[in-house]
Amino acid sequence: MLVHEALARELAALGVTHVFGVMGDANLFIIDSFTRTVGGTYVPAASEGSAVLAAMGYAQASGGLGVATVTHGPGLTNTVTALVEGSRSRTPMLLLAGDTPEDSVNHIQNIGQLEVARAAEVGFQQVRSAESAVADLFEAARRARTERLPVVVNIPIDLQWQDAGNDPELLAAADDEPVLATPELIEDGVAVIASANRPLVLAGRGASDAGAKAALVKLAHRIGAPLATTLRGKDLFAGEPSAIGIFGTLSDERALEVIGRADCVIAFGCGLNMWTSAEGSLLKGKRVVHVNTDPGALNRYSAVTVAIPGDAASVASAFVALLDEGEIDATRFSQDVRPSERPAGAPAGDEGSKDTLDLRVALDLVDRGFPSERTLVIDNGRFIHQAFTRLHVPEPKAYVHAVNFGSLGLAMGTALGASYADPDRPVLVACGDGGFAMGGLSDLTFMAQQHRNITVVIFNDSAYGAEYVQLANRGMDPSATTFVWRDFGPVGEALGAIGFTVRSEQELRHALERASTADGPKLIDIRIDTRYV
Repeated sequence: MLVHEALARELAALGVTHVFGVMGDANLFIIDSFTRTVGGTYVPAASEGSAVLAAMGYAQASGGLGVATVTHGPGLTNTVTALVEGSRSRTPMLLLAGDTPEDSVNHIQNIGQLEVARAAEVGFQQVRSAESAVADLFEAARRARTERLPVVVNIPIDLQWQDAGNDPELLAAADDEPVLATPELIEDGVAVIASANRPLVLAGRGASDAGAKAALVKLAHRIGAPLATTLRGKDLFAGEPSAIGIFGTLSDERALEVIGRADCVIAFGCGLNMWTSAEGSLLKGKRVVHVNTDPGALNRYSAVTVAIPGDAASVASAFVALLDEGEIDATRFSQDVRPSERPAGAPAGDEGSKDTLDLRVALDLVDRGFPSERTLVIDNGRFIHQAFTRLHVPEPKAYVHAVNFGSLGLAMGTALGASYADPDRPVLVACGDGGFAMGGLSDLTFMAQQHRNITVVIFNDSAYGAEYVQLANRGMDPSATTFVWRDFGPVGEALGAIGFTVRSEQELRHALERASTADGPKLIDIRIDTRYV
């Protein structure tokens, strides 16, 4: 068996069913073997960066391992921004990168690929020989899963045609072992909880599966605590009477009032980073119990009272058992929480005009007019703070985060991969005109070719809006930040999507109605006033 065949078989043994990529001379034989020999699905992407983003979107939405592949040299360097995004999001994925033969030092595409991976803050696994290829790929997958990061698997071209042996041993990934907290730490956590008068339960993405949710709701009811989530855990507690929404810089006034009164935060499956803690201000003066399966996340961003390595479901259940054993009374804090209300109708100070919509109105119409059983991807841009809170998902896994590196233009590639994780769920992409222009046209072309059920909504203020505001607020000329776009709706039609350009609520309702029943990708260009605040 040749090395490229052995690597394809090992991917299948690892449970990989989809590989996203751009084909080149250094990876095309692995792709051929993966599709022809093991029946895997190869998904072509518009660019190498989009391939990596698609693999990350797939990993986030499926909960599995994402895999992308590129050729050597510029194939790898074109992925750097996407790889940093994956490193910052701590997404487990593999990037199978072909490499120039060692004796081709003057090859035009030769570059130090290890140094590229280091600059992108990701792991690197060299395939050392034909005999070690399967073990090297397995080790890369193990690292990606346990360290929760992208790992570049570096595969020299000439090695791929060498003999890996007649029947190389294939290695399957073991199931993750549960992280069990020690009884002593459980007791320390309960001591803090039992002494609280106004406790609050906070859940992140790492505590969003069904078992964890049920355990956290039970704990909150047992101690009389309101429920909150991080952004990446959004809508986990939707429908719970004591849920206050997002905890952090995106909290609304109602949530901030509850958080301000709390004297104890019991946090599960989150990092307590600068946005969740509002640079520490939301945790100041509070005792904090922090539970996470990743010990490296504990005390990383915020110092806490008790740090407990463990999974959310078992730790929360152990808390309840000890509280019951000690006959600790529940507080009445959650009874003071008013039920949340989603905004309805035009907001006060509606900023629409005869040719534009108010951003908040547009977001609310999209949220209500798009199927609720959705996957949601939000790009970076001036609109994101409103989009984060006004667009909802049925469960946290359906929210795919694409702004870990603060870059524009990463949502489209991410959405392509997410659409393969759960084909029955339509994908909603929210982006600005600047972010869409950075690569959205080519990504939309591939979405159309693959007939993906993706709706792209562009909140188009004809500017790099954040920069526009900074200049305008200082009395400076913002014209350098503005654009004169042709309508994106007809452009989408030309690329194989169904396109709309809307300038009124009626036109947006019509577009959403048509998009909900149409097959393939859709693009809705919503015109927003450049001067909105």
